Amino acid sequence: MEHTTHSRAVAALIGGGGVFAALLPSVAFAQDQDLPAVSNVNGKLSLGYASAGGKTDSDGLFLNGAASFPISTRLGAQVDIGGTDGSVGVGLHLFMRNPDSYLFGIYAHRINYDTALGTAQNLRYGLEAEGYFGNITVAGFVGRDEVDGAAPSESFSAVELDLDYYLTDNTMLNFSAERAFDEDAATIGITHMYDVGATPFAVTGSVGTYDGDATGTIGITVFFGNGGKSLKDIHRQNDPRVRLGASPTRSGYFDALQAGTVTGPILCTGKYCDG
Repeated sequence: MEHTTHSRAVAALIGGGGVFAALLPSVAFAQDQDLPAVSNVNGKLSLGYASAGGKTDSDGLFLNGAASFPISTRLGAQVDIGGTDGSVGVGLHLFMRNPDSYLFGIYAHRINYDTALGTAQNLRYGLEAEGYFGNITVAGFVGRDEVDGAAPSESFSAVELDLDYYLTDNTMLNFSAERAFDEDAATIGITHMYDVGATPFAVTGSVGTYDGDATGTIGITVFFGNGGKSLKDIHRQNDPRVRLGASPTRSGYFDALQAGTVTGPILCTGKYCDG
């Protein structure tokens, strides 16, 4: 089963890479570009706490890190690493970007989860894009989530939509909606960056809803190698958003596995059972 899942994922990534390659010449040369896709090698490290109340009733710390680097004027890449108590994962972004107008690329990650059944794997892959309109950024992801390993083999569609509004160059409101693992979630959050020289940091908080329960996160992110840029410029000229972060839909699914409420494709008691 795992081999089949990975084969589908590889085929999908090759297909997504083909779309990426086919669009590259027309998009890349359609307009002049003054700024590179990534201004320089840079990174960030985030530590936070996520909680969900009600019947979901889960909480815990999460730690994420990312490093992005230029490949050429129009191409960039980012590697994400993240984990929680009982999970660890790595992600990869490959993208073309004009910091004045857009980002378009492919993304994939693999996360290992400790569950009541053993170690389960989540493989996510798909396309991501961002559009920049003054103080507004519209961002999205469309792809698939494959679950395998100790967990029942499953495949889900995944869609994310983000709207960022910069109140100032260093203060951002975020509205986010997600459909993944056959569940819906939505959040509203705020991020403010404190410019303290070579290592600025940002504080983030959010509240939301998942499966009728309230969710919330708080966190801090430290930036490295960003050369005095504002929060808005960091987001548009350096690092894409980390997609290994706190996801209520993903956490809800794997919390059910960890608790043993999803025990197999036939015998199960959780809301993710067939039928």
